[in-house]
Amino acid sequence: MNKTTRLCLKIVEAILYFFAGVMLFKSFHILSADLQDFSHQWRVLPIEVGYLLPFYWLILLHLLLYPRNGSKFYRTGFVNGIILTSVGAIGILVTSIYWGCGVYFFGDRSFSVIFPLELYLFYLSSILFGVYLFLYVRKNKDAEREYFPFVGNKVHYVFASILRPLFIVFSCYFSGALLDGLFQNYLNASSISYWEVYAIIIWNFLALGYYEFVLTNRGEIKINLSTKAKKIISIANFLLVTSLMVACFLLNILNPYYVAENFQMWIPLDFMGSFEFFLYLICLPIFGYSLFFLIHAFRQKQAA
Repeated sequence: MNKTTRLCLKIVEAILYFFAGVMLFKSFHILSADLQDFSHQWRVLPIEVGYLLPFYWLILLHLLLYPRNGSKFYRTGFVNGIILTSVGAIGILVTSIYWGCGVYFFGDRSFSVIFPLELYLFYLSSILFGVYLFLYVRKNKDAEREYFPFVGNKVHYVFASILRPLFIVFSCYFSGALLDGLFQNYLNASSISYWEVYAIIIWNFLALGYYEFVLTNRGEIKINLSTKAKKIISIANFLLVTSLMVACFLLNILNPYYVAENFQMWIPLDFMGSFEFFLYLICLPIFGYSLFFLIHAFRQKQAA
């Protein structure tokens, strides 16, 4: 994969991140509305799955951009190509049956003004993506490409395999929640005074951008930070993230109801169960990544 192609795919990945976040947020809200007895799952499951597909594409694109080795690259494309194609075909079939039987109707504003056409778009795109992946990895199984093997012991690998996906899920979800709130204009005006929450969410995807375009840069863009510069950035990032976290939790002490009053719609399951996980879900992932940046910078050998 040449540098121009890799850069283009990284830009596509960044755009897809925000779109996938909005759809992930919508899918979770549809599920949350049916948690009481799951009596409507037979009707909304194709919608939930269809809205989750962009996030699935995002994860796949990332795995293909950073393959660990040749066998994993082949398995990722081969297996997921079959899964995508199958899910897309079943999704189109079920959506067509539901539409034909009157279960779905065009323009159902509970979902979108073009519903269920967006489901056809998601499922058809998955079929095309799946077929392409399947054929591409079979044709280029033994082609030369750059690999990104994991650096660290098995313990580090286990933790990274668990924590990194969780960070992506929460970061993408809350970015989508913020964008959906802006588009739908339902953000509580009083929540602006709690800007620290928005800052944490925005900093989540900025951290991912730093990882994608700086730390994993292989000449796609003309930037080559020295080890000293990376250390300074990582320290500043850690201090900023820590300060924002402290501010969020101090506000919660001063006003224990500010999260419920301003952000209840973002994660209804949290408030339905009175778990009060919201601040932890937005703060801990970025705090973990700030630690990762810090450790990465100080373990790196001084650049020549």
